[in-house]
Amino acid sequence: MPDKIVRFLDISCYRNFKGWITDKNNINPVFVASFKHPNENKAIDMYGKIYPLDFTDRSLFNEIVGYLIANALEIPQPKYACIALIPTQDIAENDNIGFSDSVLGKKFFDNEFYPIFCTSKIDKSETAFEYHTRSKKLIDELAKWSHIGDTIAMDNTIAHVDRHMGNLLRTGKAKYHVIDNDMLVCKYDTYGYGWLTSDLDVDKKYKNQLFDIAKDLMPQKEFVKIRSSMIHECHKHSNAIASINNEVNNWMNSIYSSNSSDYIEFLDFLNKRADNAFEQVTSRVELLI
Repeated sequence: MPDKIVRFLDISCYRNFKGWITDKNNINPVFVASFKHPNENKAIDMYGKIYPLDFTDRSLFNEIVGYLIANALEIPQPKYACIALIPTQDIAENDNIGFSDSVLGKKFFDNEFYPIFCTSKIDKSETAFEYHTRSKKLIDELAKWSHIGDTIAMDNTIAHVDRHMGNLLRTGKAKYHVIDNDMLVCKYDTYGYGWLTSDLDVDKKYKNQLFDIAKDLMPQKEFVKIRSSMIHECHKHSNAIASINNEVNNWMNSIYSSNSSDYIEFLDFLNKRADNAFEQVTSRVELLI
């Protein structure tokens, strides 16, 4: 049996805390820490994101699903994604942002060890928004990214509603990596936790922020190419999602075994959207005609 794509790192893999990326006002704080990954000879730096363990918070599940699908579709993203156990005491000793005062922080520090979602750090990268804000220069460059069409098509199928330019890492000229898949179907502020099963509509045109940027701001010549790429790439979605079903089911059984019905329904929703991806994409782009 092949190794999981999203690996579990036990407490022995944790090395040390290196610093906060966000402050306590961020709904899910992000920091950098060092871990020993089984595929690497030396410890590597990873971004860690803290999510609630409440089964009604869908963030961790969404991150796993989004990473696996992007991996199956060969869309650039951080090399590794993991669920890693970390010692909360080490975070407490480095809590210079007041995380312990937040609602999530209080829950976090009730545990000796806590599982977080991690992705490997990409050196010398910055978010697209940090690079140029929403300037014409950035928009024109983003239009030339070779994966812009397949990323928009993927987000259409998985109902990623929050792929703004702050969720793209710029790694070079017209080169980007996708990050942050925690908001699928709806944003947190709809319910405070994420999607409900009543939100899972196979035929709905969910918000697609990159598509809106391409449609509204990119040169028409480039948008025509992007639209064609979307239609071409969506044919890969059914096989891609079928290829991750076993791993997603394994994670569902590991994390949500007592409340798995919602997540089983979500996986069925994804499979049906993937099977219907061509019709969904052509319907979306034909709204412009």
